[in-house]
Amino acid sequence: MNQDEGTKNRIAVLDALRGFALLGILLVNITSIMEAAFPSSGTLDWGLSRFYDYAVEQRFYVIFSLLFGTGFYIFISRAKARGDNAVVLFIRRLAALLVFGVAHFIFQPGEALHVYAVIGFLLIPFYNRKPAFNFAAMLAALGLSLVLGEYAVTLAMFLLGLLLGQIGFLRGLTNLCPNYG
Repeated sequence: MNQDEGTKNRIAVLDALRGFALLGILLVNITSIMEAAFPSSGTLDWGLSRFYDYAVEQRFYVIFSLLFGTGFYIFISRAKARGDNAVVLFIRRLAALLVFGVAHFIFQPGEALHVYAVIGFLLIPFYNRKPAFNFAAMLAALGLSLVLGEYAVTLAMFLLGLLLGQIGFLRGLTNLCPNYG
């Protein structure tokens, strides 16, 4: 595929949302990159820090996770339409993400790329399931988040992104914001 074909197949609104989420994640991580001290409990700075955590930090990871699930659906669907072995291609992509994520984790502890890769492997069996099943699995993952925390929320958002692809939500997005090219 040449550059023009790859660009033409992009969904502009998804790319814009990914960029927004990545900028948000950079904003979130800037305090740890700068090694800023956590404010003392009970101070105004502590209160602002808690607000920032709930109002900003936790939102961008949710958006990015949902977009990962949506990207999974698009990747597998397009690979199948071309006649490629979609699962093998996706596994290779996840393996590369895992290697990159582990290397990144060495230099920036707390990053989530390796977590996305591992949870991404869990997403594969859900592609061929009915949307109702994936909706129930997403609700179950949200319920598990009470025990397992953020990893189950990440899986739930991956499943929600997959579900949005399955029900045709993406077709509405492409009408809203046409493809590049």
